Amino acid sequence: MENTNVSNEEKFTKLEITPKPSVRVYHTPNAGRDYYTVSYYDEEGRRQRPMFPDRQTAEAEAEKLAKKLEKRELPGLMVNGRERLIYERALEIARSTGLDLDILVMDAVTARKILKGVSLTEAARFQVEHTASVISRTVVEVVEELVSDRTKNGGSPAYIRDLRTRLGNFAEAFKCPIASVGTIDIEAYLDSTGAQGHYRKNIRDAIGTLFNFARKRGYVPKDHDGVAAISKPNLIPREVRVFTPEEFEKLLTSVPARLVPVLAIGGFTAIRTAEIERLDWSRINLREGYIEILARTAKKKVRRLPPISPNLKQWLEPFQKEAGPVSPFARLGNQWNKFADRVGVEWSKNVLRDSGISYRVAIAGNVNLIALESGNSPEIIRSNHLKFVTRAEAEKWFAIRPPTNWNPAPDEPRT
Repeated sequence: MENTNVSNEEKFTKLEITPKPSVRVYHTPNAGRDYYTVSYYDEEGRRQRPMFPDRQTAEAEAEKLAKKLEKRELPGLMVNGRERLIYERALEIARSTGLDLDILVMDAVTARKILKGVSLTEAARFQVEHTASVISRTVVEVVEELVSDRTKNGGSPAYIRDLRTRLGNFAEAFKCPIASVGTIDIEAYLDSTGAQGHYRKNIRDAIGTLFNFARKRGYVPKDHDGVAAISKPNLIPREVRVFTPEEFEKLLTSVPARLVPVLAIGGFTAIRTAEIERLDWSRINLREGYIEILARTAKKKVRRLPPISPNLKQWLEPFQKEAGPVSPFARLGNQWNKFADRVGVEWSKNVLRDSGISYRVAIAGNVNLIALESGNSPEIIRSNHLKFVTRAEAEKWFAIRPPTNWNPAPDEPRT
């Protein structure tokens, strides 16, 4: 975000064509066209900044003004004694910086106003102490480093896509060193997205991950707040929706055979769709009755063993293999929507996982157990995934079995 404390003059490109220290020429493009501004103070001490359409005219005017100002007399300026000593000493100090005395004074006054009375020396020392060891990296460079790091360390494709999208938009808004982006800038960016609830939380979390990463790598000061000082949005629990047993049976008997295993696994075990996409047949043990979710393929990076119910075993047996991907598609989301529409069943995000969790809780009567099986905390299960259903409904759910004399077509290649 642009720092609103920066004056317009500081944004101008200063040209090395200053005829005299009291007259300066700046390149000040506007609306896609080149303009040149001549800056000087008139006899009454007022700042003047006429603008010219070309450089040559601006230089010529600056030269004329410099000669005129050089000859002018200031009858009202009488400096004697101690005031003269102070003036001459200030002038000598100013020469060491290469800046005019009036420019230095204006800069000092503006800075003290911004700092609310804190001395410039104290502010400068604080700045050096906190940024001397900071390595300069732009926001986009740090985003790329973070994405590369998370990819290398096993981040799921969905997580990497989310990082690229959310942080890519953030990097587009901040084309500057990441150390120059403050908490106020981050909060203003969040406000500008118009995001609320879970959407705002997800963006805030991604930016928090970016600044934690930048802090560890020395790209921002160690005491940079990141998003810590930005309030978390109030989250309204979403309405949990589940399939009825009749709807799910209709889906299982209507989708192409190649989708039956992944649909059945999702509905009867509550394994995440992204984890099913990475599941291999070698991890499905029909004889012992469990599916092994490896830590490296699990969202929470924890190995778990969801059980295979008797009816799920019957749905999987015709397709069983020694090894190979269970899902015929690398991305299942679009397939669910497409085939649910065809058979007149409403599909919504997380409905498959929510259904599996809700019916498993009704059968087991133990949220903690189902939390272990599904890879979430009991709190998240209760707030995000659980819809209370009756035990009778759950018994109907786990009684859904393949039709008599069911003979599904052979599996098709993964696409």
